[in-house]
Amino acid sequence: ATTEPEYKVKIVQRGAVQPLIQMLNNTDAQLREMAAFALGRLAQNSDNQVGICHADGLRPLLNLLDSDAGNLQHNAAFALYGLADNEDNVPDIIREGTVQRLKDGELIVQASKDCVQKTLKRLEEKMQGRVLQYLIYLMRTSDRENSQRIAVAMAHLLPCALKDQRSIFMDQGG
Repeated sequence: ATTEPEYKVKIVQRGAVQPLIQMLNNTDAQLREMAAFALGRLAQNSDNQVGICHADGLRPLLNLLDSDAGNLQHNAAFALYGLADNEDNVPDIIREGTVQRLKDGELIVQASKDCVQKTLKRLEEKMQGRVLQYLIYLMRTSDRENSQRIAVAMAHLLPCALKDQRSIFMDQGG
């Protein structure tokens, strides 16, 4: 499946995502590692990225970053990197508090640290246009916890001038 893009879609169409997400919560570390690896490979397809995120795969992957196993952390970081590629996922990623968790995470392997940095860069690149407008809307209309997560993410990710930050955070209620 990793070499044939059309197989990745077929695997997801046949219902593999939900069982893989359930495996992320298993007590067996090797099973969690393989499930995160498989989700990372499947997340190389844009349709699958949205499907994994909407099937509630984001939180279990984030939780794996807290593991003390380097391979498990890396597979989770790689899967999150794939999910961040699709701008339809960015609001969910931001609302989940992913930016702060990625910044605060204590990763063991340098490759995982590099992957997290690439994920943050990818999110930064998506903070424009309709994604940014939707996040500003959500920041103003969501509950306090989500609004705070969005504001924190914007503070870390927005590559804008000071006057634009003032507009977003002061004038728009951030």
